[in-house]
Amino acid sequence: MITPTFLFGGALDAPPEFAFPILQAIGWTSLHWARLEQHLDALLITLDKQEFFVERLKRRPDSSWAQKVDLFRRWFSQHEQLKQLVPTANRLSANFKNAGLDRNMLLHSNCIDFVEGPPSKIVALYIRGNKAGNIEQKRAEWTCAQILEFANVVANLNKELQNITSVVLTEAFLSSLGKS
Repeated sequence: MITPTFLFGGALDAPPEFAFPILQAIGWTSLHWARLEQHLDALLITLDKQEFFVERLKRRPDSSWAQKVDLFRRWFSQHEQLKQLVPTANRLSANFKNAGLDRNMLLHSNCIDFVEGPPSKIVALYIRGNKAGNIEQKRAEWTCAQILEFANVVANLNKELQNITSVVLTEAFLSSLGKS
């Protein structure tokens, strides 16, 4: 059962001074994640054209990270001219999925407490609905160092995605896709 204090009030309404580096790290991580997600969106939006695919696999999802990653993986494995990038796309897909799980725990959860430590931590609770229609809860604790490490992972994933977009998001490559 979820208590009302999970949904309002508590540590987030008046964070202690020691929590501000944690909050700053979460903000930095959030900005890195937004850049990664927009980078993937730009690629998917550009490729989501009938002339590039004989049969469109699926419209590009607007919100689900897991669906975007799945679409990315499938497009790169099923289009002949994208197959050259399959090893990179497959590695990125797996890493994107793993990062998405951490993202949910850090950026889509509710702060329920801060622990002074050392080391200082944020305590987060993530809820989602299960198949039975009930709420499932997952709890996580993150130190500032762990949050900053995750921000670096996300930044590196963005750099790896650039290895694909620097090839695919060019006029010459996109023109060649339209001819296949």
